[in-house]
Amino acid sequence: MEPVGEDVTSSQACGNGTPKTPDTTTLDNEHNEKNSTMIEAERERNKSILRRLTKTSLLELCEENSVGEFHLFEECQEKHCLIVKQVFRLMTDLVQKCSEIDPRFESKLFWTGSSAEGTKMWLPDEFDFLMELVVLRGNCEYDNSSVFLSKLFLKKECQKLWSKLCFTNKDYKDPTTLSPLKLKNRFSILVMDAVSLLDKNKYQNIRFDDRYYLKNTRVGINITIYWLGEKYKNMKIEIDLTVGVPLVLTEIQLSNYREHSVGKLLDNRIHVIPYMKYNVFWRPSFSLSEFQMLKNLTRKQVTLYKCLKFCRDIYDQ
Repeated sequence: MEPVGEDVTSSQACGNGTPKTPDTTTLDNEHNEKNSTMIEAERERNKSILRRLTKTSLLELCEENSVGEFHLFEECQEKHCLIVKQVFRLMTDLVQKCSEIDPRFESKLFWTGSSAEGTKMWLPDEFDFLMELVVLRGNCEYDNSSVFLSKLFLKKECQKLWSKLCFTNKDYKDPTTLSPLKLKNRFSILVMDAVSLLDKNKYQNIRFDDRYYLKNTRVGINITIYWLGEKYKNMKIEIDLTVGVPLVLTEIQLSNYREHSVGKLLDNRIHVIPYMKYNVFWRPSFSLSEFQMLKNLTRKQVTLYKCLKFCRDIYDQ
C-alpha cells in the first residue's frame, strides 16, 4: 500500500509534480509588512487614546499607573516598598563587599533615578544607584579644557595608590591622569567578585539567575534579579550601578557651567562618571541634582511631570 500524501495544487507544484519550495524572500517581506501594519495600527490606537483623554481621565490614569513613593522605613508594608528595602539591602551589602575586597573602592551609596524621585511609572522594576568613591574625595582635579568632557588628575598624595588605574607612559598620556577605562574595568570585575561572595539566601524574595544576572553597561554594571512576591510574581528587576568620583568645582569651573541651563541645577559639588566613547574623558553626572530638583517641585508639578512620562510611554509603545 502506498503512503497517503497531501494533495498538492498545481500552483504549488513544479513541472515534475514535486511541491515548490516557498520563496523565503517573499515570505519575509509579507511578514515584515504585517508587522509594520500592526505596529502602525498600535501607534494610531495610542494616538487616538491620547486625543480622547480629558484632563480628569489623564490624571486618573497617571495615578493608577504610578508606582508611588518608596519608603525605606520598616513600618511601611506596601508591596513596592518591600521590594526597595530588599534591593537597598542588597546594594548596601554589595558596596560593602567591594570595599572589603579592594579598600580603594570604599564607597558611599546614593539612590537615584525615578524610583528615588517618586516618579516611577508602571512597575517597581528599575532602580539606579551611584557608588561614590570616597577615597578620591578631595584627591582629584578636573581639567578646565571642556565643560562636559574632561580629564581627571590625581593629586600627588594618592598617585601611588591609584597608579595601576592611571594612564602609563606607553599610553603617551600623563601618568597622573586617572583612566576611565581602567577604573571602569576594575569596577566591573570587583562587582562580579563581590556578588559571588554575597549570601543570596539573605534576600528572601529575591532570586538570581545564576547564568546571566550581571552585564556591563557604558558607565557601570547592570544587575538582573527576580522578585518572588504575592503581588509581583517572578517580576524581573533591573538595577544599574554606576561608579562616580566626587569633585569640588572651582569658582571658574562653576561659572562655566552656569553659562548653560544645566548650571542652575548645580552647586560646586558634583560627581563625574566614565565617558567610554573615547576612553579618556569623564563627564558630569547630574542624577543627584535632578533628584534634588524633583524633590523641590510642588505636588502639582510632580503630577504634571508624571503625566508627561505617561504620554511619552503610551506614544512610544
